[in-house]
Amino acid sequence: MALLGAEQLLLHGSPQGFNILSVRDSRCTTWRAVASSVTFRDARQRTPVSRIAVYRRVSVSLYSGLEQLPVPRVHKSGCSSNRLRRCCQTGCVAQHSDGSALANEAEPLRSARTPTAQASSGQDRPDEPAPLMSLSNPRVSRVEGNWTWKEVGDLSVPIHYVAYIPNDSASSTEVSTPAVLFLHGFGVGTFQFETCCRLLAEKGYSAWCIDFLGQGASFPDCDEAWHGLDCSIESWYQMTADFIQDKIGRKVHLVGNSVGGYVALLVAAKSPALCAGLMLLNATPFWGFNVTNWDGVFPAPEWINWIGGRALRVLGNRQSVSSILDMVYVKKNLASENSGFVEDILKPVQNPLAPAAFASIFASPRSSQSYSELIDSLPESMGVCLAYGKQDPWVVPLWGQRFKRQRPSTVYYEVDSAGHCPHHEEPEKIIELLAEWASHLDEGSGPESFALEGYGFWQKDGLPGSNNIFEQVDYGLWQRLRGKQ
Repeated sequence: MALLGAEQLLLHGSPQGFNILSVRDSRCTTWRAVASSVTFRDARQRTPVSRIAVYRRVSVSLYSGLEQLPVPRVHKSGCSSNRLRRCCQTGCVAQHSDGSALANEAEPLRSARTPTAQASSGQDRPDEPAPLMSLSNPRVSRVEGNWTWKEVGDLSVPIHYVAYIPNDSASSTEVSTPAVLFLHGFGVGTFQFETCCRLLAEKGYSAWCIDFLGQGASFPDCDEAWHGLDCSIESWYQMTADFIQDKIGRKVHLVGNSVGGYVALLVAAKSPALCAGLMLLNATPFWGFNVTNWDGVFPAPEWINWIGGRALRVLGNRQSVSSILDMVYVKKNLASENSGFVEDILKPVQNPLAPAAFASIFASPRSSQSYSELIDSLPESMGVCLAYGKQDPWVVPLWGQRFKRQRPSTVYYEVDSAGHCPHHEEPEKIIELLAEWASHLDEGSGPESFALEGYGFWQKDGLPGSNNIFEQVDYGLWQRLRGKQ
């Protein structure tokens, strides 16, 4: 224990140095998080350690006039912002750089949590705390709930959502702030977009994210509730379009990652009146596998449930999930078996309906239109921006280059320091780009006049990389095909 004026600083030693667990002012009863830095010396190794990020909880009543300082993404122990949020929910504000959590020595934050909101047709989730970011900025409110998509008698199909709303509009019956809807990839959910939503709400946008049916927390209470439905990409498209109309109630800027990018493209192409702009983050260019003679519509046959259960036992365990993430993430701390992100991915696997949902996803047919056909179907006035993690081994930059060549008005960026999920590895960069892009479109400007540089991503013209033989071959084939048309 060390004292900094009237504040108490809890430190935890580790081979990498000290981790700051908590700073407390004994005079305070109401807390919020701000960032600061401190220089101290490791007493064991006599090595100076400078500019450690300290998360000080200080009284709003004493410091309400202070300007909100940005919470740093990574502090000395190597904890990511998303993981830091999760640590803080349980009272721990630090983590070892190897991914293992520290002992819960810090004062719990339960009394400071913001209660989650109850959807008009959903259920309250009082056991799930609002993340620390809601506490760090009193201008933003976090709302979580379930929206009823389908009802059959007393049975319903709830769709889980999370929203971050600027407080100056949260109390209004008609929210007038620009809206953004994030759509996740396979196997994840709203938890992957918490940081993005919070950052975007701080810039004045209403930021929403949803769990697709059969993913995250979007499961019915019983099997009978989703009879006649499936977990196909067309169902996810219809669910998303209905959510925008019924819950958000106005046009949104759609942002989709992986298969969520394909769904976003479907919405923009088939329901353009709902879309104010489109941003794709390493969008998968194909989906729908139809690997069995079952069409994916519930109820699932018993043999399908058995196959789905066996597949989840192989893939839905801590080691397998961590190994898959390790392939597609540049920042390996997010892929650690002990990370909160892996824990979030594993939770839906425990749902008794998860085997049927997993089987339906891979048994369902493809979209009625191919990825290329959807690009051609986009209205000319639709602004489209691509932000692709350059280190993605699955949806490689080649796919972004193809999109740019097929639709030249597209704004295309590559993020050097990210893989398949750039919004999760580099949330600050992606939100900076997204906020500028959405504002540009909202002002009525066209994509041809948009340019943003200097944030660690680079605008590309659709040409192949000089050292990538596959991109060069693909570009050569495209030129030959264009020459024959």
